Order: sequence, then structure tokens, then C-alpha cells
Amino acid sequence: MRRWLIARGVPADRIVDDPGGLRTLDSMRNCRDVLGMSSAIAVSNDFHVPRMVFLGERLGLEVHGVAAPALVAYPRSVRWRNLGREVLARVRACVDVYL
Repeated sequence: MRRWLIARGVPADRIVDDPGGLRTLDSMRNCRDVLGMSSAIAVSNDFHVPRMVFLGERLGLEVHGVAAPALVAYPRSVRWRNLGREVLARVRACVDVYL
């Protein structure tokens, strides 16, 4: 994602990576609590953007999601696996937020 942003003119010093965020919820919390941000432009894979925005907004952030195109052509099996994983991750996101 970093390479994609830099290639499109975003200054590298304006990009904040979250290597410690093992879950999207953790990354959104780090954005708010550790980095002190109230808004963010979050870049990820197309299937991940809606969940990322959902979690950020539920934590009180103003989040704008941007879907970065894949830099490689993934096999169909990988795409299906990612989509299946995303379904489960969305269920978990709702549990995290509402319970």
C-alpha cells in the first residue's frame, strides 16, 4: 500500500504504517489512541475497505477508505479464500463493536 501511495504522489513522510496492528480493530485504535488522530485516509485491499471504515467510524474516527489495486494477479483460489476470510472478519467486527 505504501508503494502504491508513493507512486501516486503521496509524500512518504505523510504515510503512517501500523506494523503492530495485527487486527483492523487494533490499527484503528492505534490511529486514535497512540497516534492521536481523529481522521484518516486508510488504504487497503478492495474487500477490506468497508470493514476498515466501519470499525474506524465506530471508534469515533472520520475514516475515508481507498481501495488499492492488487500489485500482482492472485489466483482465483486466493481471491476466494480472502473473500471467505473477510466474511468471518466482518462477523467478528460486529461482535467486537456491538457486544
